[in-house]
Amino acid sequence: MLFQAQTREYFVGRPVLSPEVIDIAIALLRTPLNPFDLTTVLLAKHAQHVVLIQFPIALFIAAVTFDLTAQWTKRRGLADTAYYNLLGAAISTLPGSRHGYPRVAVPA
Repeated sequence: MLFQAQTREYFVGRPVLSPEVIDIAIALLRTPLNPFDLTTVLLAKHAQHVVLIQFPIALFIAAVTFDLTAQWTKRRGLADTAYYNLLGAAISTLPGSRHGYPRVAVPA
């Protein structure tokens, strides 16, 4: 439905992109950011948030899932996996806790 709203159909029935969509595509191609540049990808603000904040949360959720599954199935390998996921989550929270520290206001 969204694609039909951005296209025009001629009498032949072939969809043609609207000029607005073409202008947006050209503007995106002219941006100086290179998606294949490693420093751009790693140092972007949104990439830092994903790595520093959401990755430890995902590791913790995976650890809980593996631990519950290990308790249910009595498999030692799943318990070991849960332990190492929890260890990785604990270690990876350290840079994430430093990530938000400079923005904290100090009361006068």
